[in-house]
Formats: sequence, structure tokens, C-alpha cells
Amino acid sequence: MRQRRGSGHGLDLVDCESRPHPATRPTLINAGRSEDARRFQARYADGAFLSAESLDEMRMLSADVHDRAKAHGRVCRTYSMLTVVQDETDELAAEKVKEWGAGLDREALAHMRRTWGIPEDQARAWADGADGEAAFQTPYVAGSARTVTDHIEYIVREADLDGLMLICPEYDEDMLLFGETVLRARDEVAA
Repeated sequence: MRQRRGSGHGLDLVDCESRPHPATRPTLINAGRSEDARRFQARYADGAFLSAESLDEMRMLSADVHDRAKAHGRVCRTYSMLTVVQDETDELAAEKVKEWGAGLDREALAHMRRTWGIPEDQARAWADGADGEAAFQTPYVAGSARTVTDHIEYIVREADLDGLMLICPEYDEDMLLFGETVLRARDEVAA
């Protein structure tokens, strides 16, 4: 195996083989929304993680990946991320958002943006101007089980997504609450 420097995106491997070969083909997931990323996802990936500035843009990106994959005789499912801030009422969940926003770590936000390749001055300007809700770094929903359920269903339907990766800020408590309220209620309705 030989290595050569890539075009600023890591290393290119020449005559590289992986052994042992897996007994079953692994599921390939790719994250990105650029033209190159969507082209790659449609041709090689089983799933595409997408981000967008709006629901309309997400719908367009998702449809683009679905259509490109279909043109190759393939299926590539599309996903995005959503932070879930849940409590018994919408008001209590909004208070959690406000509380977490008050502790916004601007230095961490700027650093995270720099690691994404955003120039220092732009990363710093964004972090300095970010409001407390920017601490989530993803779109989010805050509310009761009903509000959370309705929002998730709306996003998946309207953005033509195959699913969402849900992020729970206090995962040990939040996952239990989500399972006991949102998932259980959904299962009861389906039964």
C-alpha cells in the first residue's frame, strides 16, 4: 500500500485492501449536503445525513439524493438531526431551553465551527452573536410529548426524510421520558 497526500482532504490510498472482508456488506452512511456529497451518497451510501437552513431546502436536498440514487437503481435513505427538549408542558420545556441558553459556551461554539473548516474570524463572529438557543448546534423542538410528537411527524413528512437522529441533552433522563411518553403513546395509537 502506498500513500500520497490528497487535495487537502486527507490521504489518498493507492492499491489499498482491507482484510478480512466482512461476511455481509456494512451499511454505509455519509454526512454532507454539498453537490459532491449528494453525488457520492446517491452512488455509494445507504444513508445520507443532511442539514439545511430551512424545511424547503431540506426537502430539496432529500429529494435530490432520493432521485439520484433511483437513477442509479439504488435506494439511499435520508436523515437529519433534531434535538429534543421535552418536559411535562411546553412552558417547562421552554424554561429548560432558556436555562441552557444562559450557559452558552461561546468559545466552544467558535472552536466547533473552526473544526468544521470555517475561518477563525467567521467562527468567532457567529459565536459572539449567537443567542442561547445556538447551544444546541442543531434544529430543536421544545415541548410536551404531544408537541414533540407533532413536530417530529411534521418534519419527517414535510422534509421528505426517512428518519431523524434525535439528540437528548440530558440523555439518561430524556431518553426514558421520550420512551415512556412519545414512543408509548405512538405504540398505543397504532395498536
